[in-house]
Amino acid sequence: LLSCGTGIVFAASEDIIIGMVMGYQRAYVNGSLTMIDADSEDVVAEKRDDIVTGPVKFVAENLGATVGYDEATGDITVTKDSVSLSYHEGGNVARINGEDVALGTEVVTVDGRAIVPLQSMVERSVIKSSGIRRERLSSVPRI
Repeated sequence: LLSCGTGIVFAASEDIIIGMVMGYQRAYVNGSLTMIDADSEDVVAEKRDDIVTGPVKFVAENLGATVGYDEATGDITVTKDSVSLSYHEGGNVARINGEDVALGTEVVTVDGRAIVPLQSMVERSVIKSSGIRRERLSSVPRI
């Protein structure tokens, strides 16, 4: 499930919930507060071109996926179960199980971390989703 309200993003699989406040370097993973990236305060969830983006490695690995990076090509791969997802630094298309899916904004790197449109991980069930819900920020504990 991917859900975005005013300033907050939730991602979830069957038994894992991640909550990120846009612009903050900390996130809740199953209720425990953790750093998104211990090496950078700039690696955060944010809105770009009206699309919610976030650090693919943090989200995917916390949801049980494997993330790889090919330095020679700039390709980022995410695999979980039978799903294979790949991004290219600077690209605006993801390849999901061999099918190209437009991202709506390009993949950028911040301090060496890939920031991708999080909805792309929903497209083929890296993140389970029944659609995007709206949540009020006031109902979420402050980080």
